[in-house]
Amino acid sequence: MNSSNIKGEEMSEKNENEIPQVGEVDPSKKTSPIVDEDTPNESEIEVKDTICWFNDARYGRGARICSLGSMLVCQVNGWFRIGRC
Repeated sequence: MNSSNIKGEEMSEKNENEIPQVGEVDPSKKTSPIVDEDTPNESEIEVKDTICWFNDARYGRGARICSLGSMLVCQVNGWFRIGRC
């Protein structure tokens, strides 16, 4: 797939300080798992892919989004909750 279709990479080209407000998860759309900050680190988790989904939108590894006041970062196997936004 063409990496230009991944939102996290598009965001880094526009403005690194803008973190998209994505709202809440729509259960009818594809969304990667969201885990809390006390989840085991990546070396302890089986690697599945290096992109994340949120309501059918693709994001590259390292992309940050805000969902209902929680800042999420795309990491291996899903979204990692890193604090408030």
